[in-house]
Amino acid sequence: MFKKILIPVSSDPKERSEKTFKVLAELKPSELIFLHILPPVPKIIGGEDRKKISEEEGEDVSEVFVELNDFAANLDIPYRDIVVHGTPDAVIVQVAEREKADLIIMVSSGRDSISEMLIGSYTERVLRNTQTMLLVIK
Repeated sequence: MFKKILIPVSSDPKERSEKTFKVLAELKPSELIFLHILPPVPKIIGGEDRKKISEEEGEDVSEVFVELNDFAANLDIPYRDIVVHGTPDAVIVQVAEREKADLIIMVSSGRDSISEMLIGSYTERVLRNTQTMLLVIK
């Protein structure tokens, strides 16, 4: 049913729960896209410095993908890792659209801060702005 699944991944290992792996094993997609979003590089930084910052931060996140890549490889599911700078909710929506994902899977722990209660969590903002189906795992 779902051929291409996009999974935004934070650097918090608690996010990669057994529930997520169980759902993925049951769905048996034909491709997984793991997306890690880095904070935006300030616009005041430009040229070679901007490029260097992006490259250095991209190299530091390889550990984020290890457990997920191993899981996908063990199930023999093709996967890709994408690292992008930006605001998480906007990037998730853009990447899902660009990659033509059938489903986005996000892990949510509920409201943690006053700002999330006032402006909404990233998960809520993705839900409001995407045309792609969204599965939220608590």
